[in-house]
Amino acid sequence: MEEEKPKSLLEHIETLLERVPKVSSFDEKVEVDLDMATCEQLEGSIECLKRRLEKRRAEADEGKLLKQLQHLESQLELHEKVPISLPHLEIYRGFLGRVMPPTTELQERASSLKERIHHLINHHPNRAEPRSGDHENTEQKGAIVSVPITRRRQTAAIFFLNFFTGPLLVMSLIFMFWWFFPFLWATVFAVYYAWVYHHNKTRPLYGEGSGTKESYRESVIFKHFCDYFPLRVVKDDPTADYSANSNLFCIHPHGVQCVAIFGFLTKYCGSDVLFPGVHISAQTLPMNFWAPVMREHCIALGCGDASAHSIKKALTWCKGASTGLVVGGAKEAIHAAPHTNKIALKERYGFVKMALSTGASLVPCYSFGENSLYDNLSADRPRIVKWQRRLQRMLTFAPLFVAGRGIFSYSGGLIPHRRPVTTVVGKPIPVEKTDNPSPEMIKEVHDRYVNELKDLFEAHRDIYDPKCQDLELI
Repeated sequence: MEEEKPKSLLEHIETLLERVPKVSSFDEKVEVDLDMATCEQLEGSIECLKRRLEKRRAEADEGKLLKQLQHLESQLELHEKVPISLPHLEIYRGFLGRVMPPTTELQERASSLKERIHHLINHHPNRAEPRSGDHENTEQKGAIVSVPITRRRQTAAIFFLNFFTGPLLVMSLIFMFWWFFPFLWATVFAVYYAWVYHHNKTRPLYGEGSGTKESYRESVIFKHFCDYFPLRVVKDDPTADYSANSNLFCIHPHGVQCVAIFGFLTKYCGSDVLFPGVHISAQTLPMNFWAPVMREHCIALGCGDASAHSIKKALTWCKGASTGLVVGGAKEAIHAAPHTNKIALKERYGFVKMALSTGASLVPCYSFGENSLYDNLSADRPRIVKWQRRLQRMLTFAPLFVAGRGIFSYSGGLIPHRRPVTTVVGKPIPVEKTDNPSPEMIKEVHDRYVNELKDLFEAHRDIYDPKCQDLELI
């Protein structure tokens, strides 16, 4: 019988790798039953964990980590003015538990941050409340008993803003009115839309007389809405000044609903503290200004219809006038899926041209967690996505096949999941005001903007979404 040759180290590692449970590179896990696993499986899992630790040590970037620790320090300094939610404190704690500082100075800095965050978590006012089971990898399916009144109010706020100001309820109200009062339908319809047409044409878009109501923007319903996820707006550079010029806040990604825009429209995410002297509006679909209830909601929040005229007015109506624009729009929403980052930016040049024509600074903003609020049921079905794109070109929006959670369950509904959403606001990119910018000038500024957005994403992905895929421009 031929004697078996001893295996080399490389062959031994390859053998161990074969014993490790097969996992995808997107969501790498080591799942092993400690009681039932064989010794070979345990050895393979240990080797997998060792490789991951070595990878973290090798990839430790002193300059990047220093910036990330400075970012966390700036957030803790703002805690008195802009309280940090418990989920966000846990995000920071998790990040500090994953990093391996390469120098003694960074180790001490990270250790100090851990202690401060641990103290804030232990003394957080929501610490004693039962936690929601609506999180990734949860095994809970229902949410009926032992739900604190605070979480019930938050869910009610989400339900109201999802349905009572959305197209579903509007269409239901119109149908009910037509069903019960058919003899009045035609008259009421004609009178109402004649008034809507006149009001849309004659009302000031921004400022006095526009219909924007600060009392509505400060309504408690938006506090519950922002606390539901929770939403948070943070600055990449705490020293950046946004009041010196008008700003076009370009928000990525769109997600299914783009809840991040509410971080700029309400005071409950700290926008008043972060951007003093800046008057921020937002842009939405023109069709929203023709739907009953929805149009009043948009006007009261200070929204515009995303037309060139509206955006230009939003950037020039007063000193510090600024607006938020979700650049990717419906095209980006079609590709929204948890931990993915497909950004519709390759062929989007209009926002750059608008910034150049008004002299407004471009401000890249990235919302981590936005794409994780819903599961996209058609993301991996190219044929459905193709039809969605066709409808989007015709209608400016497309039907989405998504699944969120229900009111009394954590799956199978149309309410977004409770996932922390953090919008990181980059430094303003100043541009020179040019009445008729050339295509070359637009392309140059566009390239600069894309590079700034990529840098912003890479600087904060490890903190706010360590499982996310790389940024992909479409």
